[in-house]
Amino acid sequence: MSLKIEDIMIEEVVSVQEKATVTKAVELMNKHGIGCLVVVKKGKPVGIVTETDMVRRVILDSVDPKGTNVAKIMSRPLVVGNPKMDVDEATRIMRTRKIKKLP
Repeated sequence: MSLKIEDIMIEEVVSVQEKATVTKAVELMNKHGIGCLVVVKKGKPVGIVTETDMVRRVILDSVDPKGTNVAKIMSRPLVVGNPKMDVDEATRIMRTRKIKKLP
């Protein structure tokens, strides 16, 4: 029997509204001790924002985090896994898509 995502996943997913500022997203990540947030629009997931997104699209581009919405820097489309997926399959998806997070 192979290891499933449900065996290792974190069940609580923290999200942020797409219109929230990057500063708000950083505050949420810091509060929860996490490195990414699922970005939602009208309650539906539309992307993900990670620490790497913030470094590349805010810090390196000298963008104002207080005046920039998360939607402008998020990664999309959102690639997701499911609890019944084999860990090996999830790993293949992450390698193929060159992503480090699979909500």
